[in-house]
Amino acid sequence: KAASEYYASVLNNYQEVLGDSVTIYNLIVPTAIEFYLPEKYKSVTNPQKPNIDNIYSMLNPKIKKVDAYSALQKHTDEYLYFATDHHWTALGAYYAYTAFAEQAGFAPKPLSSMEKKTISPFVGTMYSQTQSSKLLENPDHLDYYITDTQHTAYQFPRNSPYKGNQVPVWAEYAKGGNS
Repeated sequence: KAASEYYASVLNNYQEVLGDSVTIYNLIVPTAIEFYLPEKYKSVTNPQKPNIDNIYSMLNPKIKKVDAYSALQKHTDEYLYFATDHHWTALGAYYAYTAFAEQAGFAPKPLSSMEKKTISPFVGTMYSQTQSSKLLENPDHLDYYITDTQHTAYQFPRNSPYKGNQVPVWAEYAKGGNS
């Protein structure tokens, strides 16, 4: 509860300081546990949707609330989260992007317009932290999507907010857990 209140207060403070010159969007992503935890373990955790709704209720009405939860919930039969890593997949991120696009008032780029690439096998952070042979024997695959959108990306090293280094958006050279 305290973390939720603090989080909302930080966003509200940004809204107050920035005023109408900036539109703030807030998108809270549920973890895989929300949709895929076996029923027998649900008593050891709390559902995430009430907490997300509580945070949204504390936000300044000018802050745009993105409903990624519902967008993901509609697609839980798809590959939204990795089994060997704590992150969501690019497909999960895409569905959240569609929710953002709806809130922001633009049409999302169709997934079918992107080139899909796959890295396989992929084992992520849960494997690297546990070294579980079960995870290694059941690797994930990592799909990513290349858009034709023109872009330039910069990485800003810590303590250097004014001098960014140009970097690729797709690190196709990455292998293993860094993929």
